[in-house]
Amino acid sequence: MVRLFIAIPIPEEVRAKIKDLVRDLESVRGLPKNIRFAPAENWHFTLTFLGYQDELVVPAVKKSLTSILASDVNNNIEIQFEKLTYGPPGRTPRMVWLTTTKATSATLGRIKDDIEKELLKSGVKWRRENRPYQAHLTLARFPAQSAEDLPTIEQDVNWEYTAGEINLMKSTLKRTGAEYEIL
Repeated sequence: MVRLFIAIPIPEEVRAKIKDLVRDLESVRGLPKNIRFAPAENWHFTLTFLGYQDELVVPAVKKSLTSILASDVNNNIEIQFEKLTYGPPGRTPRMVWLTTTKATSATLGRIKDDIEKELLKSGVKWRRENRPYQAHLTLARFPAQSAEDLPTIEQDVNWEYTAGEINLMKSTLKRTGAEYEIL
């Protein structure tokens, strides 16, 4: 069994900007003492989390992705970041997120739906998430904490890039955190 998800990677030039943002964030007074920042190599947009799958499913998933990427509509995806904030919205904060614009979330949500339709046609089974897709990068995690107890970190971020790939990823959980590998 392998733990799989489908993701859009972050290019190195955008990673460098995010690293600067995180460096500034790490010096903010009042952040939870046990906050864990995600390593830069783990930053990505998860489109679909497939969970644990038999390795025999991998070719079907790759075929589904190839089919989706053959469409010009799903190539050169414009990603526009919007703000640094706590997440998830509307709930007790437990993460630091770098969110995208609503237009980016809508575009990625449509691509996610297209991928999932192809996966279903290929017979791949997983636990589907039915809430609207909200694109974000998780930069840090901490135990759930009241928003009133957290320092203000929210700031506008106006970066953008064109994503040219969607990857099938393998996730291996270790004591030190998840390790990802592009399949």
